Amino acid sequence: MRARTQKVWFAALLAVAGLTCGTEEDQDATELEDESRASAAALSEVSPGKNEETQFRGVFTDVTVGTQGIGMDVGYSFNKCIKLRVRGTMLQYEREVVWSNVNVKSKLKNSCCGLILDVHPFGGAFRLSAGVNIAPLHVDAAGDLSSVGVRDGIYSLGDYEYKVEGAGRVFGRYKWNTFQPYIGFGWSFISKSEHVWFFSTDLGVNIIGKGKMSVGYDGKVTQRYKGTGAEFSPVDMSALEDSIREEGKDFFKIADKMVVYPVVHFGVGCRF
Repeated sequence: MRARTQKVWFAALLAVAGLTCGTEEDQDATELEDESRASAAALSEVSPGKNEETQFRGVFTDVTVGTQGIGMDVGYSFNKCIKLRVRGTMLQYEREVVWSNVNVKSKLKNSCCGLILDVHPFGGAFRLSAGVNIAPLHVDAAGDLSSVGVRDGIYSLGDYEYKVEGAGRVFGRYKWNTFQPYIGFGWSFISKSEHVWFFSTDLGVNIIGKGKMSVGYDGKVTQRYKGTGAEFSPVDMSALEDSIREEGKDFFKIADKMVVYPVVHFGVGCRF
């Protein structure tokens, strides 16, 4: 009887030990499973961030029109906040005017190539921009002089008279700095997708500095002060510049004070 009781107790102890051991193994398995789920969740939180960052990278281009004429930008988006672009524009405008009795052809030319850095401070469409332009911005004017059809071959410009034998011309060029820093702001796309059409806007200024005037003439041209009846003498360049400035005074009132060139551009483009 006593031996039977000992066997029963021994069997009970074995059962309890087996149950306890099984419970600990189940707990360990559950803990491992929970850790695996936590790791997977952590990875899922990190991976999308990296993918999202790389999704903003890519090449883009747009066609623009504005105060610098027609142009094109080609750039690269490093992320949703930083872009770098190369800009090329071309503007040319011609007109004919009459200064006293001289027919004058004038031409504005502004061909620009620039490098611009865009920063989207809030990660949205708004951007701040800065860069540099190489832009030969100038205005040319040339007056054709001919003794044919003009009494005594004498023309009036400003306070001076110019006499020509045969054919000749007087001309001038007003030119600003070729190296022009740019600052501005605008709006552009922020997209993760490729082959997306977008609109862009730029508002800013090119810092062009103070303009400079140069003048010259071709042919047999002589000069005298108007109304004096004096003999004609070789052309004095400072007097020729005064003549041109007097005839084009409305232009020079603006040009002499102009040290920045306004930049307003609208564009449409695509990201590749």
